[in-house]
Amino acid sequence: MPGSIRAGTPPTCQRPSAVAVSAWRWPCRAACVRGTAAARGPLRSRWPAGAGAGWSRWHGRCSRAGGADAALDKARGYVDAGDLCFAATLLNHIVFADPSRTDAKELLAQVYERLGHGAENGTWRNFYPTAAMELRHGANPISVDTNNPEMAMALTTEMLLDSIAIRIDGPSAWDEDLTIDLNLTDEGRRYRLTLHNGVLTHRVVTAPRTEAGLTLTLTKPQLLGIVAGTGLDGVQTDGDPQLLARLFSPVTEFDKSFAIVTP
Repeated sequence: MPGSIRAGTPPTCQRPSAVAVSAWRWPCRAACVRGTAAARGPLRSRWPAGAGAGWSRWHGRCSRAGGADAALDKARGYVDAGDLCFAATLLNHIVFADPSRTDAKELLAQVYERLGHGAENGTWRNFYPTAAMELRHGANPISVDTNNPEMAMALTTEMLLDSIAIRIDGPSAWDEDLTIDLNLTDEGRRYRLTLHNGVLTHRVVTAPRTEAGLTLTLTKPQLLGIVAGTGLDGVQTDGDPQLLARLFSPVTEFDKSFAIVTP
């Protein structure tokens, strides 16, 4: 088959950037804008002024390549020539300019598969087939059982608190100003949680200089129960229990099916 990869022969380009950031950031991008291979090699010019932003930027680039159909024909030529790197660049612009072009998606998926077959690095090999699968079947939701008790118990308390802090929706928690102490009897440690300016921080304290709005005396399994939403059963409280609800109110859930190489 024209442009096929022979055994032991790596593809022209194995860099994973096209998958990682959905656009190649190196000199060959200029060629896509102008629709000619003459611009390849050393970068001699910048993007044309007025190319637009957002979706119009991708449409502008494809139009400068002669339109989506012309850019697709050029991409096929680069595939046949074995220049998979530049073919991925052109096809990436087409997919972002017109996500309904299934022909461009399929060809780009084939390019990523061939790049993956020739990649020596295991991480790159994972990137490319994942990208090809997304182009053919859409974003693939990741099934992660965060409520698995064995996994949760393997987390340190610091990790557990970090897992809450990174899910705080900063803008919605901007006006909150609260302090909660966690007195873990089985660890012999006292953690101070502070939600202020939309950020949740935590630290180990021995002799706090100020009094917390709520102090919970509990064990780590009970803390895991609170994070899982089982309530304060068996937990000793001192202060305003409503602060706990205010703490978890801005906690969000991550989108586990976000796109990688498609709009």
